[in-house]
Amino acid sequence: MPQDLAPKFTPGPAFSPAPSPAMTPADTTASASGRPAAAGVAMASPPTTARTRPAPATGATPMTPSSARHPALGAIDGAIGLAERIPHDLIALFARLSIAGVFFQSGQTKLDGFKVSDSALYLFENEFRLPLISPFIAAHLATIAEHVFPALLVIGLLSRLSAAALLMMTLVIQVFVYPGAWPTHGTWAACLLLILARGPGHASLDHWLAGVFGRR
Repeated sequence: MPQDLAPKFTPGPAFSPAPSPAMTPADTTASASGRPAAAGVAMASPPTTARTRPAPATGATPMTPSSARHPALGAIDGAIGLAERIPHDLIALFARLSIAGVFFQSGQTKLDGFKVSDSALYLFENEFRLPLISPFIAAHLATIAEHVFPALLVIGLLSRLSAAALLMMTLVIQVFVYPGAWPTHGTWAACLLLILARGPGHASLDHWLAGVFGRR
C-alpha cells in the first residue's frame, strides 16, 4: 500500500484513571455488611498500649523468700526435718516396751509367788471397789491382764488387741480408782493410742505374720 494512502493515527492525550478516594476502615466495614458508610466518618481502630515492665535498678538484687529468711529459721527447719525422719518403727518399739513395763510391774506387785497376794485382794475389796464385779474376780483378772498383754506387746503379737485391752484398763482406773491421776493415765493412753492407730512397727511378730499371709 502506498505510504501516503495509509491512515495516520494521531495519539491523543494519555489516559489516566481518576484516583479513587482512600478507603477508610468504616468504608471497609460498610462494604462488607452491605450498608453505606456515613460520609466523612472514619472509624479508627482502638489504640493498643504495650505493657512494659520497669527495668530493675542497676546493681539491685531482687529479694526472694529464701534470701529474706533469718538464719535461725533455717536452723529450725533443719531440726524439724531431722525430727520428721525418725521412723515410726523406732517410736512404736519404745511405746510398746515402756507401756508394757508399766503394766507388768503393776502386775508383779499383786503376786505372792504364783497366786494373787492378800494385799492385792484387800485393795480391791476396800480401795478400788469396781462396780458390777466382785473384788476377788477383779483382782485375778487384773493380775492376769497385767502379765499377758504386756508380754504380747513386747514381742509384738496381737499388738492392737493388747493395746486396746490395756487402754480399757486405763480408762477404768481413771474413772473408778484414781480420778486425780489423769496426767499419768494420759501418758499411758498416748502410748497405747499410738500402737492402736499406727500399729506395732516392723520390729514385731505382727509385721512378720502380715508378710507371711500377704498383708502389710
